Amino acid sequence: MNKLLIFLALPLLSVSCSLSQGQNPSTPFVTGMHRASLGVNQFESSTRETPGLADVDTDALRVNFAHGWFVRPDVEAGVQIGYTDTEIGATNATMWTADVYGRYYWDNRSQMRPWVSAFVGIGNEDNGTTDDDLVEYGLGAGVSHMFTASTSIDLGLEYRMQSFDNSDVDVSGVYASLFYSIFYGN
Repeated sequence: MNKLLIFLALPLLSVSCSLSQGQNPSTPFVTGMHRASLGVNQFESSTRETPGLADVDTDALRVNFAHGWFVRPDVEAGVQIGYTDTEIGATNATMWTADVYGRYYWDNRSQMRPWVSAFVGIGNEDNGTTDDDLVEYGLGAGVSHMFTASTSIDLGLEYRMQSFDNSDVDVSGVYASLFYSIFYGN
């Protein structure tokens, strides 16, 4: 998994370094601008609820890639792809998700930019014996620390609810997230 993170992070870092030379971090976002980000949800508190069985705690590493467009200077809409490697009790599972999201920035002119977000999407989880489709939705809140006009580190918390079709399982949890973002265009 570490090699995957390095492989994904290096292109983002190189592009952001070339875009970020000497720009003021307080430059506001503008309509038509883009945001690309790579993120990790490492710390989570989640419970897997199965009807008729005991609840099971889960530990997971989730990697997300997101790309958004600013439809207004304070509103971003986009898509994100997620990959999760999860330990469910004594079982391991992998999951792919695809979401659409919206993000609202309260203060788009300062170096610290608070935001709220909402998302909805679909996915698939495979644990070696079961292949299960899912629907997910959630809400998030956080802050983007702008290092330059085109780079930020985003810290956030998100509540995520996932409903699995075949196994009749619901998973919900609160996840801490860390994203590295680059902003480009317009």
